[in-house]
Amino acid sequence: MTTQPETNAKPNSPVTQTAAKTPANALRENLRTLEKRISRLSELTTPQALEILTMLDQAAATIQQLETAGMNLSSELSQFETIQGQLTRQGRRFLARIGGAKTLVAARQQRDTNQENWWWRLDLQLAEARRAATKRALVLTVIVVLVLAGITLIYQRFLAPDPAVAARYGYLQGAENSLTTGDYKSAYIELQAALAYTPDDPELLILEGLLLEYLDDPEGAAESYQAAEEQSVSQACYHEMRAGYFLMASQFERVISEAELAIELNEDSVLGYMHAAQAYEALADYYTAIDYYELADEVAQRIGNAQLQVIIRVNLSNVLQRSMQTMPTPYPAP
Repeated sequence: MTTQPETNAKPNSPVTQTAAKTPANALRENLRTLEKRISRLSELTTPQALEILTMLDQAAATIQQLETAGMNLSSELSQFETIQGQLTRQGRRFLARIGGAKTLVAARQQRDTNQENWWWRLDLQLAEARRAATKRALVLTVIVVLVLAGITLIYQRFLAPDPAVAARYGYLQGAENSLTTGDYKSAYIELQAALAYTPDDPELLILEGLLLEYLDDPEGAAESYQAAEEQSVSQACYHEMRAGYFLMASQFERVISEAELAIELNEDSVLGYMHAAQAYEALADYYTAIDYYELADEVAQRIGNAQLQVIIRVNLSNVLQRSMQTMPTPYPAP
């Protein structure tokens, strides 16, 4: 009876049984595995995602070896370039999957510094791209501010709301200002005046529920929240508004929870992404905040909301500056 030779290779390892294969076959298998991993980043564990960088090193080294031997690798080179492009486009999600830029900096410091493959400095490339985007955002901000100034002038002269709408808005502003200062009784009084004009307004009802929580009336708060949910145009919109008011009240964990619900219900919930980013920024989790701001920017651009995009990019610029102050210093280039 013939026995099969034993192997110590792990079944799921990208290098399983490659000892019996030619370098070219090993390269092709490595490239196929890389394509699968990069396309399924959300399903990977942190070690599996981080291993992508080592696998890219292996692919680059094998390609160089085979080209030196005179092999035609036009197909493999095209595939390798495509993979690198995919990683570049998925850069932010890749960093999030491995635990942020800090993890990549630590991994980079532990490896052979003689190799200068670009993917080990993905965090630095993204930071540079963010700085360039910030400069563009500032220019766009100036343009939009001028445009909005013109719109405001036209609005005040020709399209100003009737006195009832203006009064409702004034009372709401008073309620929100009192909320932020912790004067919940005054906020509640102002809010009731606003509700007299629009009693079924879900925004006002959500604020009423929050104020009733502070005033120790949980049953009344639950009723207000339920009424707001029934009056909202969508479930996603309801959770966006709740996230906004929890943010105003500095209840950041609740902001994140509501924002995630809004995003789950509507993948184009730009307010969901933005409120989550603002909450993470307030919690000093700058790397996560940056990820959410950039996702919010992508959504705002996709849905054509230029006004929100300006706000998002200004906020992103601010948090980028703070994150740079906390980012570990990378090792000096050899």
